[in-house]
Amino acid sequence: MSDYGALSSEQKGILADFSKKGFDDRKYLETAMSTGKAPEMIENITAIIQSISRRVHQHVGSHHQHLLKQADYIKNVSKKLKSTNTRVKGIVESFEKARESVIAPKNKLATKVKQLEFVQKASHLAVQALRVVHKASQLQKQIKIAESKRTARESVKCARLIRDIKQVFDETDLRGIDIVDNHINFIEEKSEVVLALSTERFQSGITNLNQPEIASSLQAFFLLNKLGEKVGEALTSIAAKGIKYIKDGLDVSKLAEQKRAKGSSAAGMWRSALWKHLDVALHHIFESGIQVWNLQQVLVKKRDPATSKSYLAVYLNHLAKEEKESTLAQRFWTLLLEGVRDQLTKAFKSQSFIKTVLVSDYPQLYHLFKTLFKRLSQATNTSFSTQLGRRKKIEFPSDVNIKELMKRASGTEEKKKAIDEKEEEKIAETNIIRETSEDLLQIWESDTLARTQPEKDIQMVLGIYELSFLKVTISKLTDPIKSIFSAMGKGINPSEADGNALMTNIDNTLRSVRLSGSELQIQIANRVLQAMHLLISQAEQQADLSSNLPKSSSIKNASIFKLLSTADKCLSQWTKSPENSLTQSWPPKAIKLLKKAQAQASNLRGDLLEALTSHLKSTASKLMQEIHQESFQRPHQTKTTSKYMRQVQRFCESVARETVPSYRISRPSTVVDLEVQGVSWRIAQIVAEHFLLNSTLISGLREDAKLAIASDVAQLEASLHLLAPKHHFAQPPRWYKDLRTFRQMLFLDDNSLSSKGIIHILPPVIAVQFLLSRMSNRTVPITCVPFKALGTNLSKYIRYVDHHTEAKVLSKFANLIKDIRGKLGKGRKLSQQSLKQANAALDFASSIVKVGSSNAAQSVS
Repeated sequence: MSDYGALSSEQKGILADFSKKGFDDRKYLETAMSTGKAPEMIENITAIIQSISRRVHQHVGSHHQHLLKQADYIKNVSKKLKSTNTRVKGIVESFEKARESVIAPKNKLATKVKQLEFVQKASHLAVQALRVVHKASQLQKQIKIAESKRTARESVKCARLIRDIKQVFDETDLRGIDIVDNHINFIEEKSEVVLALSTERFQSGITNLNQPEIASSLQAFFLLNKLGEKVGEALTSIAAKGIKYIKDGLDVSKLAEQKRAKGSSAAGMWRSALWKHLDVALHHIFESGIQVWNLQQVLVKKRDPATSKSYLAVYLNHLAKEEKESTLAQRFWTLLLEGVRDQLTKAFKSQSFIKTVLVSDYPQLYHLFKTLFKRLSQATNTSFSTQLGRRKKIEFPSDVNIKELMKRASGTEEKKKAIDEKEEEKIAETNIIRETSEDLLQIWESDTLARTQPEKDIQMVLGIYELSFLKVTISKLTDPIKSIFSAMGKGINPSEADGNALMTNIDNTLRSVRLSGSELQIQIANRVLQAMHLLISQAEQQADLSSNLPKSSSIKNASIFKLLSTADKCLSQWTKSPENSLTQSWPPKAIKLLKKAQAQASNLRGDLLEALTSHLKSTASKLMQEIHQESFQRPHQTKTTSKYMRQVQRFCESVARETVPSYRISRPSTVVDLEVQGVSWRIAQIVAEHFLLNSTLISGLREDAKLAIASDVAQLEASLHLLAPKHHFAQPPRWYKDLRTFRQMLFLDDNSLSSKGIIHILPPVIAVQFLLSRMSNRTVPITCVPFKALGTNLSKYIRYVDHHTEAKVLSKFANLIKDIRGKLGKGRKLSQQSLKQANAALDFASSIVKVGSSNAAQSVS
């Protein structure tokens, strides 16, 4: 806008309005007319136009030369374009001429090529048709040979020809050629013939364990694309045969066909026939297992030469996804076990005779299956599989040479490695090659038919029989126990014969599963433990464990103890060391359960003996307290026995000849015999201790009384010999020495006792009692007898000494000696000699108390 300096500001504004993009002349004119400034606006527009015209003239004048040059340049360019256009037209005409000279020969050449292609196709079809005709004629001749020889090798040749013909059909579409169509039905028909011949040889090879024949048949199946199907059919067929053997073995109608032997019952004959049939059936299953395992070996080693893929891998690819993880042997094992289980379950539910026999003799059934697993494991182990893999002919006849084969399998390593070179050459001809793939080699080497834990498989197959057997077993074990204790509730105590019958039942039950698997043995041991639980719980309810036993309770306790002793005798032969022939095959868990049952019986026996001991101890204590009622005044000429001693003698004789023998069975185990004998020894000790305890509390003994007590000691030794004979001990027991020492002490004064030191042989309590009781005489008018000095009666004092420790009793004696010493200076005045003797006796007793307390403290620490 600065270029129009001659315009006024109003004119510049009008020019700016005209320069806008959205300028509308009509609206502008209407606006000018409505405002009444139209003349002025026309003048302004005219001035603007004149200014613009002047500006254009000025610009043209200043650029005139430049515009002329541009016009000349345009003329030159136009001439050049015309020249170029002429040349281009010439080139196009030349190209068209060249194109016509090339296209025509090319079209002719393409026509010739197409004609040649048709000729080649026709030639190829003719060649392929001739190949089909030639192969078909060869196949016809080969089939005649195969049908006459009927060998797997000839079947393989036929299968290869059929495979070649089918490859021709896959490569070339020969439909519509009459000569080919005439042979298609023939080829399909002969394929079925070859498949039938191969199947026949395949089944024969499986039956006879002929690896070369199996390998050739498998090769024929592979060539006919029937490998997976035929192997699956063979596997199912072998499993079905094994299941049928079991079904026939459980058929009662066939059992009835057996001839009855003279003197045998029908049931016994049927039972014997049943076990014989089952044994034969499991033997056939063993042969079937060997056949499948042998087939798996061939599948692992034989493979497709084109892809180096083993036939086993081909078979596994044929299976469904969920079945590809299993091996051939595992699939067979699963099919067989499921079928056998179904047949056994069906027989259990529908045939009562089969159910009764197999449940009652379940351990025998278990042992048959366990033996089957063991035989399969031995026959399919690594070394044996290697032997079969390298030899061409190892005969496995159905019924004759199984034992001979097992002997060959268990031979020395040198014999196993000794292989004839000729046999190796024959094996090489069968095209069986060793599989180098690590996973397939592992299957071949380690996949035996018998699992590592056959108990689980046996339990899966025989589960319904095992549950019934265990139910019958627990009833068989507990019913006699319930009967015995039911009779005891009516006052009829079990005899030793009842206990023997009960334990014979337990022993027979354990022996019945001695050769069975560990799982069944654990189950039976658990049932025995349950039976022992019932026995012990019932015995605890019937037994009287109080210290005051009436005669009827003592008899009942003795019967229960005998029952438990018989149980210990029965179980001890099963819980001995592992070298025991009965328990060598038993698992530790089962032995632990039996030991637990034995321990529970032992605990209750201990409680019964403890109750008996407490009762006899109470009786002996009361008898010995009668010594204080004895006057000990008898003429010197007579040698009569004290009244209390006669009672003691009768008591010892009764315990030795009636009470203790009533707790002993006819042939007890060593442990139980020692337990019962220990009661007799314990009672002898209690009688001796209570005799000393009571006899040392007698004061003011005269010479004739001492002689009488010394005589009683000798008679007591003779009575105690009935309870604890000296030959039972390597050294005389402590109480025997104490009685001998006490008899000597009766006639010695304190000085002699101190100088000889024999008083220290006695227990400190007895020695202090003896010294204190001797002080109570006419010279010392103080009551020094311990129970009198303590202000209690004899019975309470005896109970106090029995129920408290030696240290506590001696502490009581120490306080008592202090009290007696304090009383000596009071009351009636004693002479110097008497006071001196009394203090000396108290000093002597105090020294014994100190020594005894010190020894008791050391023993406690």
